[in-house]
Amino acid sequence: MCSQTGAQGHDVYKATAPYGLHFNVGHSSSVGIGGYVLMGGHGWGSTAFGPACENVLAFRVVNETGVYSVTAASDLDLFWGLKGAGQWLAVVLDITVRLHPLPPMLRTSQTASGFPDAQEVSAWWADWQARAPNPIESFLIFVGESESVRDVGLARAGCWAATSGHWSTLVNAG
Repeated sequence: MCSQTGAQGHDVYKATAPYGLHFNVGHSSSVGIGGYVLMGGHGWGSTAFGPACENVLAFRVVNETGVYSVTAASDLDLFWGLKGAGQWLAVVLDITVRLHPLPPMLRTSQTASGFPDAQEVSAWWADWQARAPNPIESFLIFVGESESVRDVGLARAGCWAATSGHWSTLVNAG
């Protein structure tokens, strides 16, 4: 699939999902594909399909020499550089990416609450993450205005593409 860099994640999803295809867009559907991919691109599906930059097949760029396509075969150094630090190397007009079959299930959850002991929560999360089936994406984010660890709140979000049987295994594990 070829996408202009200004397309947002929800645009890509709407264009690919009806065909049963998936590209791991950013965690926020309004994130533009250009900056997301050029900065590496860790989003929903990265655990299963790799970061967005690893699914790039070609870039169409403009620099001082003109407009041209950059691939691993045509310019390996620039191609590699665009995949993670590209915002400084050339102006990218569009990006051709590899698509994957749309996962049969995409589960997300988010929980936020206060905890008296952030270290205990961190240990629980690390244990849960280690036992979770692959591929699963989860994040442990501490939020709060207090500098005291005991007053920190917890926000946990996760996304997992799998079958319902695997989801039951995960829920029962945690």
